[in-house]
Amino acid sequence: MSASANSLVAAIVSPQPDVAQAFIERLSGAGAKNGLVDLSHQMHVVVEIPAAEPEETFVAQVKSADFSVMLLRFVDEATLNVARAMLRMLPASVQGRIHFVLAREPGELEFKLSCPQCGQKLMIKDALAFRRTQCPRCKHPFTIPGQTDLVRRELLIPANHNIGRVDLGDQESCLNALRNAYRQAGGARPEEKSTTMRLDDLLPGDVG
Repeated sequence: MSASANSLVAAIVSPQPDVAQAFIERLSGAGAKNGLVDLSHQMHVVVEIPAAEPEETFVAQVKSADFSVMLLRFVDEATLNVARAMLRMLPASVQGRIHFVLAREPGELEFKLSCPQCGQKLMIKDALAFRRTQCPRCKHPFTIPGQTDLVRRELLIPANHNIGRVDLGDQESCLNALRNAYRQAGGARPEEKSTTMRLDDLLPGDVG
């Protein structure tokens, strides 16, 4: 699906393809691979999942998008490695247009991470963040990170980039994630920002 003159394109990416698919379906209906979303009364966004392969196609589709959303449900080391690999494919300018979002299923109050010592995958309740614990496998003691802090640190997300949250069962939550991604990207197409506009046309009276 291609964008019209009054719509933008948002690439929806995730190291877990089923998460990206759930996001698209919540916005566009069951089985949808893409869709046209009414972001506001005057702005529409084409949401689409870039092809994962070949690499050149993935990069070209994300680069051509006006902004992107990267959805992360699990943040174990294997999942983060896939996310890092996706980011490494993209130039820094494109990475700057990615809005990172923590995705949850309805009512989900825990997330998956890895033991920092042995890599064992662990399910952690949100309420246990920042407490001391030990890995049940290797007994290594560590402080449980918050999911947001872990993602920011491991993916080197700049401090001025917010990390969003989305309930995959709630359409309005998914819409808000798109709106926030649009705002983070600057709220306009690059060619619109590069156009020089006359300020004096906006001022009342004569300008000397």
